[in-house]
Amino acid sequence: AALELTAPPTHRATLGADTLIPCTFRVETPPVDPRHLAIFWYFQDKEIFNVISTVGSSNPRLSLNRDTIRAGVASLSIANVEISDGGLYRCSVLYSPDRRYKEVRLDIQAPPRITLTNNIVIKDKESALSGAITGFYPVDIDIKWLREGEILAGGTELPPQRNADGTYRVTSTVTIVPTEGNRNQNFSIRVQHESLSAPLQEDFQLLYGALPSAAILYEPFKLNMQQILTCRVWGFYPESITVNWFVNGTRVESATVRRVN
Repeated sequence: AALELTAPPTHRATLGADTLIPCTFRVETPPVDPRHLAIFWYFQDKEIFNVISTVGSSNPRLSLNRDTIRAGVASLSIANVEISDGGLYRCSVLYSPDRRYKEVRLDIQAPPRITLTNNIVIKDKESALSGAITGFYPVDIDIKWLREGEILAGGTELPPQRNADGTYRVTSTVTIVPTEGNRNQNFSIRVQHESLSAPLQEDFQLLYGALPSAAILYEPFKLNMQQILTCRVWGFYPESITVNWFVNGTRVESATVRRVN
């Protein structure tokens, strides 16, 4: 054939990075004569880029290196890849009078990030460990909880939620009954996703907390007189705590909290 076109059936790109969708061509009698050449790129059957006498595109993120065209390179460059860039592209080369095209499916990927959101537990009581996995694409993801490298049963995930940039986020939880023997053991949350060459893992140890005790201190009530009620809370760990007052089920906003050691 006077014109041969080469391109892979699929190409992967990472969200936010630049990528080059490969497409090369070879003419029967090189070198390439630009006067007989036209290059077109289509996305989802709509023309998005062409090289005829000038390089043309309404999208500033798209470009094609004119310096390599004579060498038979028609690859399309996409800057700052977005989720919406994923789909079917068609590279079409016209070298008069022959025309050839190849289709390339662009798959967008974004690797997940792990944030451990709770590792505080109460000894000998059901306690939930939780983690947030964010920023991943596509949606399919595998999450496991481990203790000393052994998979823990009972991990659950809420349905994935979509972020503004098109990536996903999900919360994973596993419930355990921690014992004294778990105190110095290593726990992990492990994530597998097609964007990762190896599983992503966050290791941690349990933080043993203590449930608070509370008592309300007050003087006998006197009609039509302002009085101070004191709620003493003690014996809790870690330090972060929220104390609210309620009157007949309605929260009181004017309460003040003072720490005593």
